[in-house]
Amino acid sequence: MSQDNYWQPIADILSHYPRFLKAVAKVRADLDVPEGGIPLDERPQWYSKQVKAGEEDTGKRYGFMTGHDLLPSDKKILDALDQLASDFNLDARWVHSLFMYVFMGDKKLDPPFHRSASVRPRMNDVRLPKEQLRVTSLSISIQKDTSIEDIRAIWDEVEKYQAYMDSDVPKRRDKIKSETVKRYLKVRELEDKGLTQREIAEQHSKLGFGTAKDVSDFKRELEERFRPAKSGVLRKLPPLSWHSK
Repeated sequence: MSQDNYWQPIADILSHYPRFLKAVAKVRADLDVPEGGIPLDERPQWYSKQVKAGEEDTGKRYGFMTGHDLLPSDKKILDALDQLASDFNLDARWVHSLFMYVFMGDKKLDPPFHRSASVRPRMNDVRLPKEQLRVTSLSISIQKDTSIEDIRAIWDEVEKYQAYMDSDVPKRRDKIKSETVKRYLKVRELEDKGLTQREIAEQHSKLGFGTAKDVSDFKRELEERFRPAKSGVLRKLPPLSWHSK
C-alpha cells in the first residue's frame, strides 16, 4: 500500500497500538478465532459457512461500498467489527480492512482504499476513441471528514477529466484574471487615442510590454477565445486509466 494513502499513517499506528492489539485479541477470543487468524487451509470452508449464514445483507448494511458486499453475513461478526471500528474512531470504510486483519491474520492492518474525496465523471460512451470521448458532467464526491487537502490531492484527476469537457473549444472555460482585463482595456484605450503598439510598449512601461510584438501577442491570445474553433481542432487530451499511453 502506497505511503501517500491518506489513511496509511493511521493504519501504521494502530498496528502497533497496545490498546488496539488488545481489542483485536478480545474480538478473536469472543468469536473463537485463533490468535493468528483463521488457518489458511480452513479459510474456504469457514468463509463459506459465514456467507451461507445469511443473517445480514452486507451490501445494504454498508451502503454498497466496494468490497463490503464480500464480508461474511454473520451478524455477530459484523457487530464485532463495527464495535471495534467505533472504539477507535474509525468509520465504515475500515470494516473490510479490520475483517482481514482480525479473521484472516494479515500481518499488518491495511488502510481502506476508499478516499475521502473522489471524482465522478459522466461520459457519452467510454468505448469511443479518445478524440470522440466527452465528459458530459463532472462532480466531486466528499465525505464528512473531507478536507481541502483531500480535494487538492485529486485535483490533477479533476483537470484530466475537465480536458474532455467541451474539448473542441480550447480555453473557452479558462478564467480571465482581473489584471488581464485592466491591461486589455488600457491597451484598447490607448489605441483609440491613436497610439501604435510600439508607442504603447515604449511609453507605458507599467503595462509590462517590452515590444510591439508583446502587445500584439497579448491581444491575439486574449481575443482568440472569442473565435469559433476550427473544425476538428482539439486540445491535447490526457490519457485516462483505460487508454494506452
